[in-house]
Amino acid sequence: MIVLSCWILLLCLIDVSGFNHFRGVVIVNDSPARQKQQSGSRFSTARVGVVVRGAQGGGGDDNGGDDKEQIEDGNTLLGRFLNPKIDDVGLPLADALIAGIVAPVSVVFVCGVQRYSPTWLVATLPPTSALNNALRLFPATLSHGALLAGCWLLGALASKSFEKEAFGKDFSVVLTRVLAGGAFASGLLVLLTQADLFIEYGRWVQGGESPEIDLRLLKAFAELALDISVEAAWMLFWRIYRASITTV
Repeated sequence: MIVLSCWILLLCLIDVSGFNHFRGVVIVNDSPARQKQQSGSRFSTARVGVVVRGAQGGGGDDNGGDDKEQIEDGNTLLGRFLNPKIDDVGLPLADALIAGIVAPVSVVFVCGVQRYSPTWLVATLPPTSALNNALRLFPATLSHGALLAGCWLLGALASKSFEKEAFGKDFSVVLTRVLAGGAFASGLLVLLTQADLFIEYGRWVQGGESPEIDLRLLKAFAELALDISVEAAWMLFWRIYRASITTV
């Protein structure tokens, strides 16, 4: 039920962000009765057509079909992954560094202050190594960061967060795209967390089965909430800063 609720929320958010190209659509009642009523009115208005804002201007008949095809392809969820529009080629790399290195290192720092060790933070290097404890935990941090970065990049593609509108001067669009991408990434993290629990126990577990399972589920929920909140804070900060330095 948790996964189903998350995916319903994600699809709603992404569908809303996917109709940005169709803002400004004007619906006109063009029936004969309506035309007759307007013709006899002193304040009759001119006939207005349906206006659809495309990716770029230009109203020629030659490229109108291509623009419409590109809009339809970009508004399909599959098309956002297979044919993404990336207006800043360095932005995916910057997002990956923020989500994959800065965010998990911040999580480790927060857990260190609280004297709590996440279940994924396991030292992979031998204790006899000359490296200190922080460097011994670095491989596990990078591995978890790669997971977070992958989820965010997929969410960014789904919410079209690499298009110029997503890091432009309109901060409402920037915020909407980040929230939509973060919601998609959060849904992926929920699915991966449940898959990890299934692999660990060999079956689907639920709360109330035993005190040990309850404790494990509480730890998984706490770690999931910490990952989502820290990564959301960093990505919001980064994307708002990126939008603030946009010159065009």
